[in-house]
Amino acid sequence: MSTVFLSILLSIPILLYQGYVATQLWSWFVVPTFQVPGLSIPIAIGLCILMNLPTRGFHEKDEGLTLSVSFWIVKITFAWVAGAIVKGFV
Repeated sequence: MSTVFLSILLSIPILLYQGYVATQLWSWFVVPTFQVPGLSIPIAIGLCILMNLPTRGFHEKDEGLTLSVSFWIVKITFAWVAGAIVKGFV
């Protein structure tokens, strides 16, 4: 299996997970603050992709595929946990 195919295959669940976490964070902070509607997962995925364009750090050749995937899962989970902690103070 080629590395490119594997990267694409693994990016699908990572994008879904990132979209889900983004919808949670949006509903915790943006909805009550600005009185706007919640986000669907596809819209959240699109916003995450848009925000990651200038800052994307997925360097497969330098770090290896497993390390890169693990990094993004940890990064997204950390954002979710940090958001949950901050939500407790709001």
